[in-house]
Amino acid sequence: MLSDLPLADATEFLKQNVSRRRFKHSLRVAETARGLAEHHGEDASHSYFAGLCHDFAREWTESSLMETASRDGKPFSSLELQRPMLLHGRAAAVILSEQFSFSLHSVLDAIRYHTLGIPGIGGVGKILYIADYIEPGRNAISSQFRAQISGYSLNEAVLAVIDHAVGHGKKIAEMTQAMYDELRMGYVSGETSKI
Repeated sequence: MLSDLPLADATEFLKQNVSRRRFKHSLRVAETARGLAEHHGEDASHSYFAGLCHDFAREWTESSLMETASRDGKPFSSLELQRPMLLHGRAAAVILSEQFSFSLHSVLDAIRYHTLGIPGIGGVGKILYIADYIEPGRNAISSQFRAQISGYSLNEAVLAVIDHAVGHGKKIAEMTQAMYDELRMGYVSGETSKI
């Protein structure tokens, strides 16, 4: 339930640390995530909260992102070193853990990996990955594509988002490709994955 989450504190933190435009984006992602979760039988409260918090550090400086993200104990990839803005999900997860004493791994991992994804991503992670891409403020996403997504399973929807991004000229990171390949393999073989 949302009442079990530090929602008011997280909302206030978001207001203090991002622009009005980014704040509105985060609210739209949260609402989109809640709708997707309800549709797919995932935890709607956790999905909403992940959407609300995913861009906590999106407008921070590169040095602040690197310092904060480093506290999760994971090494930086070469891509993260080249483009430190990619660390904003990791930094947001650290903030939630340290400042809010928040420890729910499904939500923290969803936030940590929402930009590039990761093989083995859970249901809340898939929902956040999709919601961040299709939220209604994304002008490049057509209503037709959003409608198609609603008819897909979570795995199919993640695959469709990646295919859509590639089709619109986006380069796919190695971790995203690994997630794609894993989901595609499960889809082709007809397996129900645990991810």
